[in-house]
Amino acid sequence: MSQFQRMNRKLDEGWKLTTMVCECKATLLIFLENRNLYCPKCDIITQDQVILDQDSQDTKIKTNQNGSESKPEIIQKKNSKDYDSDDFYFGDQVEDFNQRFFQNKAAADEASKKIGQLLLQGWTMLGESCIVCLQPIMKSKQGLRLCVQCNKEERTGQPKVQEKRILFKWLSNNSSNKIFKFNKKNKLVNLHINHNQNRKQITLNMIYLIQLDLKKMLKYQLHLS
Repeated sequence: MSQFQRMNRKLDEGWKLTTMVCECKATLLIFLENRNLYCPKCDIITQDQVILDQDSQDTKIKTNQNGSESKPEIIQKKNSKDYDSDDFYFGDQVEDFNQRFFQNKAAADEASKKIGQLLLQGWTMLGESCIVCLQPIMKSKQGLRLCVQCNKEERTGQPKVQEKRILFKWLSNNSSNKIFKFNKKNKLVNLHINHNQNRKQITLNMIYLIQLDLKKMLKYQLHLS
C-alpha cells in the first residue's frame, strides 16, 4: 500500500491532518481521542502523545543521559515560577503550541476533507508540502498543483498553446526568409522562417524561445541577421 493510500485510509478512519511534519518530511496525522501521531510515509504510529495544556498545567520533558527526549509527562503547577530556569521558557513554548494547534485545527479538518474529495476526482498527492502551511500538495491530471489549505494554484508542464501561437504570429509579422539570432550570454539560437513554401519552418532550438514570454524576447532584443 502506498503512502497516499495509507493516508486516505487513516482520514477515513477519523484521523486529522496536522501542521507538523515527520523527520522524513511527510505530514503527520493525529487521532484526537488518544492524541497519537501517525506518519503515512514511515507507516508508524507514535505512542508519545501530544500534550495539550487544557488544564493550565505546566509541562516538562525529561532528558535522559544520551540527550534524547523521553515521553512527556504533566507535572503539577507550582505556586511560583523560577524565571531563571528552563522550565519557565518551556512552559511558554507549550502554551504557544497549544494556541496554534487549536487555531489550525479547523483549517486542518477542512484540508483533510478537501484531500479526500480531490483523491476521488483523480488528483494525486505529491510527496512534498506547502512551504507556508506544511499541508500536502495535490496535482491534477492536467498538471495543476494545489495547496489544499492556502488554495494556491500553480500550473506546470509544457508552455500553453496560446503562447506558441503568439510567438509564431510575431515572427511571421517581422520576418521574410530571415534568420533570427537570439543572443544571451554569447549564445546564439537561430530560427529560420520559410515563407516561400507558405509555412513556418523551425530549423533549430525553438523550445528555448517558447519557454520565454513575448516581453522577455523583446527585452533580450531579437534582431535580424
